Amino acid sequence: EMCIRDRGVTAEELRSAVNTAVEDSLNEYNQEEQDKLLNKLLSGLVYLRDNPFDAAYIIGAMEAVGYPLEEIENQDKILQKISVVDVKAAARRLFSQAPKVSGTLEPEKGEGK
Repeated sequence: EMCIRDRGVTAEELRSAVNTAVEDSLNEYNQEEQDKLLNKLLSGLVYLRDNPFDAAYIIGAMEAVGYPLEEIENQDKILQKISVVDVKAAARRLFSQAPKVSGTLEPEKGEGK
C-alpha cells in the first residue's frame, strides 16, 4: 500500500487540503441548496403528522432536551426564518470550536515503505 508521503504529500498539506475543502463547501452553499434542504425538512414535518407514534416520540425527545412546546409546534416557521448566512455562520462556528486531534503514523526505521 502507498502512503501519502509516497505520493509527495505531507501530513500538513493533507490537513490544509481538508480545511480548504470544508471552506470551499461552505462558500458554495447557496440559496438553491438551502431551499432544497428546507423543502426536505418541511416535507418530513408533514409526513410526521401521518404517524402519531413517531410524532409523540420526537416531541417527547425534544421536550426532554429542553425545547419548549411552542417551538416544537412552530418548527416549520422557525426553519423558514433560517438564512444561508445563518447556516454558514453556524457551520464556521462549529468547525472552529470543535475539538481537533491529529497525528501522523510513521513506520519504524526499516519497516514498511
